[in-house]
Amino acid sequence: MNKRSFTCIIFKQGFVFAILIGIIVSACNRDHVADLSGKWRYRLDPMNQGIDGEWYLAHFDSTLYLPGTLAGQNIGDYVTKATPWIGAIIDSTLWFHEKYDRLSPDDQYLVPFWLSPKKFYTGPAWYQKTINIPPSWEGSPVTLELERCHWESTVWLNSVCLGSRHSLSTPHRYDLPTDLQPGKHTLTMRIDNSYIIPVGINAHSVSDNTQGNWNGVVGQIRLIRHKPLSIDDLVVYPDIANGSARVHVHITNHTGTAVSGNLNLQLLSDNTHTRHSPDPVSMDVGVRQSKKEFVIDIPMGSDFLTWDEWNPAVYRLEAEIINEEFRTKQTTSFGMRDFSTRGTQFVINGRPVFLRGTLECSIFPNEGHPPADYGSWERIFKTIRRFGLNHMRFHSWCPPRAAFEAADHLGVYLMVECGAWATQGVQLGVGEPIDHFAYEESRRIVREYGNHPSFCMMAYGNEGDGEKAVTFLEEFVGYWKTKDPRRLYTSSAGWPVTGENQFFSTLQARLQEWTPEGSTYYIEDNPPSTDFEYSGIIEEYDGPFVSHEIGQWCAYPDISEIERYTGTYRPDYLQLYKAELEENGLLHQANDFLHASGKWQSICYKAEIEAALRTRGMGGFQLLDLRDFPGQGVAIVGILNALWEEKGYMTAKEFRQFCDSTVLLTATERLVMTCEERFQADIMISHHGAVSLPAGTLRWELRDTSQQVLKQGNLPYDQLENGNGQHIGHVSFDNDLLHSPAKYSLHLFLQDHGIENSWDFFVFPSLAEPVESINAVYYTHSLDSAALRILENGGTVWLDVHSTIREEYTIRSGFTPVYWNTLTFPGQPIHTLGILCDPRHPVFSEFPTDNHTNWQWWDILTNSKAMNLTSFRNISPVLQMIDTYHANRKTGLIMEGKAGNGSILISSIDFDHGMDRRPASRQLFKSILTYLDSDRFDPADEISVQALTDMVIDQVW
Repeated sequence: MNKRSFTCIIFKQGFVFAILIGIIVSACNRDHVADLSGKWRYRLDPMNQGIDGEWYLAHFDSTLYLPGTLAGQNIGDYVTKATPWIGAIIDSTLWFHEKYDRLSPDDQYLVPFWLSPKKFYTGPAWYQKTINIPPSWEGSPVTLELERCHWESTVWLNSVCLGSRHSLSTPHRYDLPTDLQPGKHTLTMRIDNSYIIPVGINAHSVSDNTQGNWNGVVGQIRLIRHKPLSIDDLVVYPDIANGSARVHVHITNHTGTAVSGNLNLQLLSDNTHTRHSPDPVSMDVGVRQSKKEFVIDIPMGSDFLTWDEWNPAVYRLEAEIINEEFRTKQTTSFGMRDFSTRGTQFVINGRPVFLRGTLECSIFPNEGHPPADYGSWERIFKTIRRFGLNHMRFHSWCPPRAAFEAADHLGVYLMVECGAWATQGVQLGVGEPIDHFAYEESRRIVREYGNHPSFCMMAYGNEGDGEKAVTFLEEFVGYWKTKDPRRLYTSSAGWPVTGENQFFSTLQARLQEWTPEGSTYYIEDNPPSTDFEYSGIIEEYDGPFVSHEIGQWCAYPDISEIERYTGTYRPDYLQLYKAELEENGLLHQANDFLHASGKWQSICYKAEIEAALRTRGMGGFQLLDLRDFPGQGVAIVGILNALWEEKGYMTAKEFRQFCDSTVLLTATERLVMTCEERFQADIMISHHGAVSLPAGTLRWELRDTSQQVLKQGNLPYDQLENGNGQHIGHVSFDNDLLHSPAKYSLHLFLQDHGIENSWDFFVFPSLAEPVESINAVYYTHSLDSAALRILENGGTVWLDVHSTIREEYTIRSGFTPVYWNTLTFPGQPIHTLGILCDPRHPVFSEFPTDNHTNWQWWDILTNSKAMNLTSFRNISPVLQMIDTYHANRKTGLIMEGKAGNGSILISSIDFDHGMDRRPASRQLFKSILTYLDSDRFDPADEISVQALTDMVIDQVW
């Protein structure tokens, strides 16, 4: 190694950096690239004085490492209530709520709304490095490349300003002066992470809701030396129908005189077991002007490989210009694929495909920024593939190059957005800066990443407001449909919809949504079944329909997650939840809350996804999210946590039973029925594979809770092509021979393919069967004189407060979990996350239940009022409701205790109305009554009669 060499010391503490020995820049294995990663000098400029003060001429003393961020190296100000965040908060008074002061440590402010860095800085920061230009580079054109800046960069070489860039999605590149002399030079960068262009304060490209408003450069930082002719860009248009690839070669002549050479194009397949290399193509090229484009068709041969989710074959294209005095080379990768539409279906290479997607909202807690390395993205895409998904939408941002490369290799279809979310005061189409930015950023994105086969869809961004938004987005989509047909375009994710859209991403086809104007909660509003789907919605559209941000079913957070946040961002909100649980005497139940609510969340996701898979002709769905969303008030909506880890209540194998390329389905009108009824289910399948599913036999089994097979049968089926909701057969049987009340499950198997799925259903006794009253139990809605006398005499009272509980003792509850979260949507009708109980408790001896919500609880919970029992410190509810994690109150539907000399059970379930039509509620009533009349009813905890009278209206003494 020569004197320009350096030694790299790798530290595994969040970033990799180099300590240079001797002169700063080396040839770094290739004589045309100089790596500038390592130690840099820096200076903060919070008052924005650096430009006027000519800081590019100064020498900075403090040091840090790039690639990296200020926050990642603990540089900036401590977070306070006055920290200038970017992001909307529905109710800003929440920052100053007394509760958060009370729950926070004395010396620390804990942020309740999103992840928080230890240190925060917004504004310009200056970065400086001494570089050395080797003698061999003299007279050569040199470009500085900064991958992933946040946000605006301005660069000086010595005293010369090289300009500014403000892309959020693509590398910032600067041409160094052509008369640059060999030797030492001072390179100075000013990175400003202020809100440069109003793209929407919630856009995940800039918002503190997710990735955070970091300052720095987190990808490659390097100098690139060019030859007299350089290949600036290779744009590849695959043509499946004609078996060729058209390559646009963009060449720059740096000499000012005519230069010629021989251009060679060589292809080699990658990422496949089968190797394929079409014949190379070459041509003589001559360039007189500064830039010239050459178009070359490469025949791919009859045996070329295609790219899709099943066989993601990638071709590496190497273009080289050979001249007597120099050689210059450029490479790119692409796939032979055609991602298009047929009616309301997506097709890839002519084969129908269904998008099973999740969002990526730029959530990287430990890194503190989107990673720019291949390994991080490979882990992410392997995880979603393991959970049966094939698609990812980047919500209001675009990932770095490494994400596209990993998606190429793993066969993931990507939808990219141009860093914008035009709501919260930003409007489209009225001449605001966002209009120009959307076009410029989309051009930069397509130029940088357009060859990647995984780049299948693009939108301007998420949702869009403005009276002229539709017109603007129609023109935007029309522009891109004409300019680059390699992918599909839509106006926006969510809304508005335009006639130019090649596919539609809107809100209708999902099971729950809450807005102040109106709510839809299908599972809440309808008896449990599996026969609902969205064909009526799909019929209204003339292209593929992708349901927008489905799911959003909350579970309780995992408090133990706190210790796993070891990097830049910390989950202050978990500290707040933990403190409030402890304050309310519930901390010991945190893990139970997690698992019980998580099981119910999983059941809801199964219902949501299967509804989409039953819908013939549907294009796909996009979950919000497969993992938790630690912003916008914190939405614990994921089967995985924000670190892409399983939480312990659902595995990838379990998830794939209802979310995969082939899924078995049922359509049954009832999941809760009586023994007099007949169980009936249509059996269907959703298949989206690389090949047709050959003819075979489906096996079905009826099982009880001990997994004993009670009934079974086989259904033959013919060969199945790709499609949703394909009918196979029908299963039916009488319930009168089944024990009731009880839980059963229907299991379906394609044993030759290792595919299975199952559904719980519940059978209850006949509604004609009377529920006998018991004289030893006094059932009442108020603590009247008879109730008080019975308690004084040592008797048993059942106090049903459903119709008499005071409003201040109730909590908004329901069957389904919280939508998104109650900090962002405090007005929503449900503030609970399902039930928690001990199934072994004798109150449930005649009522089938697990410790979590399932379909048999629908009628009970939709006809209940959850009691706020926080003031009953020594009482553990027999039937508990799990409160929203933003309140963490003790809530319940049934509690019991000693009162006076007697015993009392208090419930808040409606047992008065329509009981002749409510088999589950009727059975729970009977089970409670039987328990109260038994010697097993012997509660130990004391309940104050005065506390009960405070809770109930219309007392009679």
